[in-house]
Amino acid sequence: MSEKSKSTAAPTPQDILLAADSKRKTLPVWLVRDGKAGEDLAGLPAEQRQWLEAVSYKAAARRHVLVPGAGGGMAGAVLGVGKADDPRRPYPPETLL
Repeated sequence: MSEKSKSTAAPTPQDILLAADSKRKTLPVWLVRDGKAGEDLAGLPAEQRQWLEAVSYKAAARRHVLVPGAGGGMAGAVLGVGKADDPRRPYPPETLL
């Protein structure tokens, strides 16, 4: 069977996510709730918040944008996770799939 015709299984979380103590270079993903962008992104530098405004980013479930860093590199990504109705579980599980 050729490589192209082999079926591939969906990646598991272990294939995608790194352990907190990983030594590999990582970039953050900031999770943003609908209507809570100001609160959820308060820790970002002003330049990065301005970038999000400049590209008209709206925090909706599964919407993302890459955030530039110093020197033209990438600082991370912002990912919308939808509404946060339950304060005990702020992110609907389906948005994190």
